[in-house]
Amino acid sequence: MARKLKAYQTSLGLFGLAIAAPSMNTGSESLGADSNLFHQGAAKKSEDPDVIAATTVAPGVALKRPVGSSGKFKENAELPAGLAIDDSWKKAYRKSPSRKVQKHLKRAADHAADRKAALAFEKERKHRDRERAKEEATRTKGARVSPARR
Repeated sequence: MARKLKAYQTSLGLFGLAIAAPSMNTGSESLGADSNLFHQGAAKKSEDPDVIAATTVAPGVALKRPVGSSGKFKENAELPAGLAIDDSWKKAYRKSPSRKVQKHLKRAADHAADRKAALAFEKERKHRDRERAKEEATRTKGARVSPARR
């Protein structure tokens, strides 16, 4: 004798799912879940007569409908066509850097500026040293020339 089927309902992703199965474990397996959704509180037994009627027509088949809608459960449900794509949530989650991060960024910028200034100073110092060496060489060269040759 076949076991009596019960209707189970859950919400996974963008769709609400309903299935007719003899037990919670088989219902969870039929929905494709790796763990028992019922013990986690993600699925429940449905008492809605419309859901029970729809699932008993196709037992063991996961029927779906868009989350939050009150339409009928279907084997191949589509998302509503008039969904507005709204990016306003991004502004709420976009935060300015914390004070600690701002302080770190300022230090990094200051460090980079200091390093750039130190490199420029070192380059200029080497240039001055080369110029002094040239001047010294011309002075010593002029001093070595004997007075008779002048």
